[in-house]
Amino acid sequence: AELNPDDADVHYSLGECLEEQEQWPEAEVAYRLAIELKPDDAHMHYNLAYALGKQGKWAEAEAALRRAVEIEPKDADTYFNWGLALYDLNRYEEAIEKYKKAAEIEPKDAATYLNWGNALYYLNRYEEAIEKYKKAAEIEPKDAATYLNWGLALYYLKRCEEAIEKYKKAAEIEPKDAATYLNWGNALDDLNRYEEAIEKYKKAAEIEPKDAATY
Repeated sequence: AELNPDDADVHYSLGECLEEQEQWPEAEVAYRLAIELKPDDAHMHYNLAYALGKQGKWAEAEAALRRAVEIEPKDADTYFNWGLALYDLNRYEEAIEKYKKAAEIEPKDAATYLNWGNALYYLNRYEEAIEKYKKAAEIEPKDAATYLNWGLALYYLKRCEEAIEKYKKAAEIEPKDAATYLNWGNALDDLNRYEEAIEKYKKAAEIEPKDAATY
């Protein structure tokens, strides 16, 4: 980058290279330099937001994504990542609005519906969350996290039998996730199926022996 200090694209390319090496603070610096030279490039603001998010700087990431949307208002990924930033700031209602916008632009992205469901879940809007998880599973039927979170929403609605079916599906896709077996055990325990619950807790403990919640 020293060879062309006034070339925004050089700084941007350097940022991308640093990003590939997961050198997030250095990537942030490169993207900021690129933006100084080319402030109206949405991709530069988007990538800056990504590097900031990787460092947990969600408020700054949200500001960068806001600017990216001002420049390019029809990019679904920007709205999606804006939603993620708001979600990590515990601003769930605002995150939902961004996921909704992302889905309007790109209605076939499973991750949008999964994260939309997660925001609804944290607002205790379980029925609505289930609808989003269902949509995510229709688009991407092989994502274990979708079924796990779907199961959790069902569990909190006291629909334990249905929750168990979702945990079972999650375990089929990802058999090494302790959280799936732990929550499966909880649902069985609530149904007074104690021996089965113990088996699931044992399985969770085998996968994650340092998790006190499994004991």
